[in-house]
Amino acid sequence: MAQCEKHADRTRNVFMGTVAGCALVISGMLWWAHDVKNDLNADEKEMASFEALFRGMPEFQKVDGHNYVRIVKGTEKNDIENEGGQTVHGRYAQVWYKP
Repeated sequence: MAQCEKHADRTRNVFMGTVAGCALVISGMLWWAHDVKNDLNADEKEMASFEALFRGMPEFQKVDGHNYVRIVKGTEKNDIENEGGQTVHGRYAQVWYKP
């Protein structure tokens, strides 16, 4: 009877230790997942602000040794007036500049 009681106590202790270990692992995983979710939310907000910034920027590409620029929609003009007051005919777009 004493031997059965020892085995039962040992089995209970191992089982309770396993339950405690699993609880620690699960709580650690939940804490980590919550931290990752918070970081992801912050990164999504930052990407949205970058998207708003980059939407207004022209895109520069180098193709076959020539430089090309994507014109930002809504900034294009057909005729502009230069500093001398003369009208310059052609297709122009506003240059994006950030000091």
